[in-house]
Amino acid sequence: MHAGTALMLIDFQRDFIHGELLRPPAGVLIQKVSTLLAGCRAAGIPAIHVRTIVRGDKSNRMPHWEAKEDNRCAEGTPGANPPEGLEALPDEAVYEKTFYSAFGNPALNDHLRRAGIETLLIAGVHTHACIQATVLDAYQLGYTVKLVSDAVASYSPLHADLTVKHLTGRACECVTVAECFPDTPAVLPTGGKDADSPVYPGAFINGQWENIAGHQMWEMRDPCRWDRRVGLVPIACDREVERAVTKSCTAQPDWAARSSVERLNVLEAWATALSRRHNRCVELLIREVGKPRVEAEAEFAYALRLLRGTTQRKDFENIDHEAEGVTVHYPPRGVVAIITPWNNPLALPVGKLAPALAYGNTAVWKPALHSPALVQELVGTLVDAGLPANCINVMLGDANTARALINCPEIAAVSFTGSEDAGREISTVCALRGIPLQAELGGNNAALVAADVDVGQVARDLAQAVFSFSGQRCTAPRRLIVVEPIFDEFSQAMIEAIGALKIGNPEDADTHLGPLISRDRQNLLSQWVAAALLAGAELLTGGRVPAALAHGCWFDPTLLTGLLLDSPLVQEETFGPLAVLLKAEDFDHGIALCNDVRQGLRAICYAQSTDFLNRFVQFAQAGVIHQNEAKTRISVDAPFLGWKSSGSGLPEHGRWDRDFYTRTQAVYKKY
Repeated sequence: MHAGTALMLIDFQRDFIHGELLRPPAGVLIQKVSTLLAGCRAAGIPAIHVRTIVRGDKSNRMPHWEAKEDNRCAEGTPGANPPEGLEALPDEAVYEKTFYSAFGNPALNDHLRRAGIETLLIAGVHTHACIQATVLDAYQLGYTVKLVSDAVASYSPLHADLTVKHLTGRACECVTVAECFPDTPAVLPTGGKDADSPVYPGAFINGQWENIAGHQMWEMRDPCRWDRRVGLVPIACDREVERAVTKSCTAQPDWAARSSVERLNVLEAWATALSRRHNRCVELLIREVGKPRVEAEAEFAYALRLLRGTTQRKDFENIDHEAEGVTVHYPPRGVVAIITPWNNPLALPVGKLAPALAYGNTAVWKPALHSPALVQELVGTLVDAGLPANCINVMLGDANTARALINCPEIAAVSFTGSEDAGREISTVCALRGIPLQAELGGNNAALVAADVDVGQVARDLAQAVFSFSGQRCTAPRRLIVVEPIFDEFSQAMIEAIGALKIGNPEDADTHLGPLISRDRQNLLSQWVAAALLAGAELLTGGRVPAALAHGCWFDPTLLTGLLLDSPLVQEETFGPLAVLLKAEDFDHGIALCNDVRQGLRAICYAQSTDFLNRFVQFAQAGVIHQNEAKTRISVDAPFLGWKSSGSGLPEHGRWDRDFYTRTQAVYKKY
């Protein structure tokens, strides 16, 4: 970096950082930017802070904010300030802006010219809007622009990724924090308990765990005691991804050449090895993601069912059938990418890895960062089972790690479970590459309650399903649609059923609601509830952080009613202990409300009438339907899939696994 360089930090303000579902998440972004800022300060590179500030009279509020009565970044409010660790030093310049581009304030350009600045390092939010506008203006003004690609964030990751690709090579060069300051260690939040917490290995390649040196670290905190840091997890980057994929390619032909009996024997040994580690896996589910004990036990049991369901299938022969001189073959695809989320860190990878391996593929698995010890435990069971080296390689990482993985030309297919936004981005990449994608992208699930039910029993059943594991499951019902004749009775019954749920220590066998996964999620729930109440919603119960549990990430089970149908809490997957109660004029109107969202993973119907149940199956737009039960009961032999924006590609499980993890080939023989 030469003397004519400056760092420009754009809109690092609490209302932007914590008010939206940023990708990367706020904690990861702040760590990256803290490292960047520390490197610049140490190198004598001036930092310039640019912030959106709305004056007290709101006269400079953007028109679309005015129309939506958006009150973010108001002058003098905490939300207009930077997050802790990113404050400006007394000698650092701070400029205010109103619209998108930092150069909307002409004083900024005057400052840069006087300081002799020729090159700008740009970081901030949001990539698809303010960052893009600033980069283009800087380019037009004649600056050399370096966009720090891992120090920017957006709530629209697909839009952001396309923006970066478009800008790169035109208006800017893309660099990473590590490329800017390769010798600067990652800046981690200081203070709190256990500052000397363990550093986990970041990759499992060629049969060995590797301690990745010099990488950005993700800070792992205890959701039950947020002041306690429990580990540091290295974020694998392109070079680990490339090595893992290359090694998997070398192992795949030998693994595929084994007979199906040999491969299934390894999987059966895997089931035995996993069973032996039952207690350890359950304890890690509780400790690392705060899953209540009863839910952790259920996840472990489901993982075993998925694994044993795979080994018991009868469709592993390479040749399916012959007819009139035609033989149908099912060779494996090759190397598949497996990307799994934090909320089911055991069952979901087992359910994907087992069929991938059974059909002769090798796999590169990118789990979420939240369960590094559980990932090690699961990999250990595969090693115990005798799986050859490089049949599975693993790297712990973030969204950039996943992007590097799915863009590797050797990856032949992708199986992904995660958010809708991330799924759209991945589906675009897979479509451009022409490779198959199997994606489950979350749900905004509805439960329709007819007038002919036992109201108290249905309310108790739904309360358990909505709020278990604090609603952090894609299959949890979130919209409770009740026909008008029983609406008031059901509302009262639901309040009583929620009041009977125990919120507390996930170690306890009778706990229903443990903590949320992070303080960011907790803050987001509080903000959503506050916004809904300002918009006229009625809070029936909950809506706050329990005072006795303020040391962690708990949130009271919350039920709201009186929301407009276009409310974000009706239209979006909240992924927390929050449900909305909607009134339907009659049963058919209830079905229409059920379908009136873009998602379509799961739908539930409570009714005694056979006609009602049949009509619901006929018209409900969801891939999974449950009748008169809300508990998530998913068969290992039935298809699991989402309709509409909740899924893409072939279903998971059962006979559909072969359709995804193999290619179909027709071989004709002369006869």
